[in-house]
Amino acid sequence: MYYYLYQITNKINNKIYIGVHRTVELNDDYFGSGLMLKRAILKYGKENFEKIILEHFNNIEDMYNKEAEIVNLSFIKRKDTYNITEGGKIENTIEAKRMGGIVGGNKVKEKKIGIFNEELRKKYSEENLKKQKENNIGFYNKEVGLLARKEAQSPKAKEKRKETFKKINHQQEEKNSCFGTCWIYNESIKESKKIKKEDLEKYILGGWIKGRKMYF
Repeated sequence: MYYYLYQITNKINNKIYIGVHRTVELNDDYFGSGLMLKRAILKYGKENFEKIILEHFNNIEDMYNKEAEIVNLSFIKRKDTYNITEGGKIENTIEAKRMGGIVGGNKVKEKKIGIFNEELRKKYSEENLKKQKENNIGFYNKEVGLLARKEAQSPKAKEKRKETFKKINHQQEEKNSCFGTCWIYNESIKESKKIKKEDLEKYILGGWIKGRKMYF
């Protein structure tokens, strides 16, 4: 099983989307599931987007913790991102099914996720908001959203998630072929390869870039 953090970049306007993915096939052509990202791909064409793997993980818990660290409230407020919800949890039906449909011991309900933050609404035009409403994409009640977030941050909820992650993660670190390694790529020679993390610095000095580039 592979767990990784990825970035998708619009080569036309440089807007980015950061997400995570779990898969048994590293080259499964997965290309993100964000609502705004999918709309952008339809508008600009998939050929104008580039995906690179930023980091591999040994388990699902570390993967989501890293996503939560990067895709925070400040990140999604930026005008150069397609992310509209904070990372660290399954946010939509498609990805929920792909990940097994369970978060914190609870079955993920099949419903569309809307924009829940007042400041985020300003990030999009009235026209886009109208389209979202027409497609039955609603908005969270602000008080309900805050309460849900508070409950999710409680020690009891965190402990429950931790136990769930232990049950899901059957693969031990020493059995994981990616343990202690990372991907790098070189634009000049058009190559991506996996190396030991301890050798990363010397490769960086040699012109290599951390991450995995699928296509050149």
